[in-house]
Amino acid sequence: MLELPPSRSGRQPLEIASQVARAAGGILLSSFSRTEKKTRPKGRSNLVTEADYLSEQAILRELRAEFPSCGFLSEESEAVVSDSPFTWVVDPMDGSNNFSFGVPFFSVNLALLRREEVVLGVTYDPVRDELFYGLKGQGAFVGGKPLRVSARTELKDALVGFDMGYDMERGREMLEAARKLWTAVFSFRIMGSAALVLAYVASGRLDLYLHRRLYPWDILAGRLLVEEAGGLATDWEGRPVTRNTHQVVAGNPALPPADYRLAVRTPSGRGVYSFCMCPGGEVMNAASGEGQAPVNGMSVRARNSGFGNSGIVASIAPAEFGEAGAREDGPLAGIGFQEAIERRTFDRGGGGYGVPAANLLAFVRGMELPPSPGRLLAPRVVPDDLRGILPGAVEEDIRFGLLRFGGAMRGFLTREATLYAVESRTSSPVRIERVNYASVTHKGLYPVGEGAGHAGGIVSSAVDGIRAALRILETYSS
Repeated sequence: MLELPPSRSGRQPLEIASQVARAAGGILLSSFSRTEKKTRPKGRSNLVTEADYLSEQAILRELRAEFPSCGFLSEESEAVVSDSPFTWVVDPMDGSNNFSFGVPFFSVNLALLRREEVVLGVTYDPVRDELFYGLKGQGAFVGGKPLRVSARTELKDALVGFDMGYDMERGREMLEAARKLWTAVFSFRIMGSAALVLAYVASGRLDLYLHRRLYPWDILAGRLLVEEAGGLATDWEGRPVTRNTHQVVAGNPALPPADYRLAVRTPSGRGVYSFCMCPGGEVMNAASGEGQAPVNGMSVRARNSGFGNSGIVASIAPAEFGEAGAREDGPLAGIGFQEAIERRTFDRGGGGYGVPAANLLAFVRGMELPPSPGRLLAPRVVPDDLRGILPGAVEEDIRFGLLRFGGAMRGFLTREATLYAVESRTSSPVRIERVNYASVTHKGLYPVGEGAGHAGGIVSSAVDGIRAALRILETYSS
């Protein structure tokens, strides 16, 4: 059973909060209709109005009268700490800039915390007389009708909202993120009231909302509405939203993580392509022996690292194995070629399994930029220009491919990206011969997947294994 604080009148907290939000909304509407509005700046691009204070006074007066033992956290007043496990979080008007400029998109917001858990949320839009409300574990509603996040499953169909806030650096970051997302989504909306947009996400009117700098009174009521409507609300690292969270990503969990696949044919005829893109993942040292330095990309199920990674792969013909491959006999020449590259990489990393790394723009355009911070599971990152690790022709073709990728996908070429050396094991350098999935030399052996040279990734390996299994069933069931 949901534990809520008792009120002096005996009424339920949700009833009281709804009534208080409506009354405060009436104050805002009365002031909104005036031609001249009293405002003052709180900071860059951040206005506070007389209506903010009047609304807050009315809200706090009623809530304190009903819940005198609770704590209070409100945007325009000093916080009140109490011994009670319950704290009311109050935003008397979210969207003050909209209000000041005559844009009819602002809201009153109330959230109730039990310690760090949001148990009640109310967002009221006085212009449209819409009251969004929810209780922990009991759903979210507007006008008595249940809220539900959108059911769209493709980013290309998603309507995405975002705002820049008042912090210049965080605003720049938000615009950069929007620039990178622009080609992947249906469209953007800049709304001006984070709390009301979170209610719109909960009601399925928007698919996703992003913000880099917010405060608890902006987020907490909306977080509850979104979650009770079947959505997710986290910070940008995928962690739960709390009263100490200052950023939010909220939306429909059916939307997939962003990914991409890029490919190009170079003038030499070589194929260069992105491989196994892992959203929200990290790069790791994948050595299996001494003197080796291969890397690989991965992401855990939550995909919440804040970084994406992908292999950049170039096709290699046997004629390119050269001296390194010549030291091995026949079909193992490819392994010799692979090991020579991994030894060079190991040495460039200073031994000890350090990973050589270069800023992407430094590699493709010769700019003097250090590697950007990322997620790497290795003893250390060693700044390096990466020249000479791969054969010259292969290196130049990868550089050509990266430049072409930048032309095909806006935002791909960025100083925020880092190249790590070297992903040398995207596929096996040898292939075990087979007929109808069975080894040609060893009866009963079915070489399948990436290691046997018959696939180049997780999905293709799985498909190859399934087909081999079906062939085995067909062979031994007849």
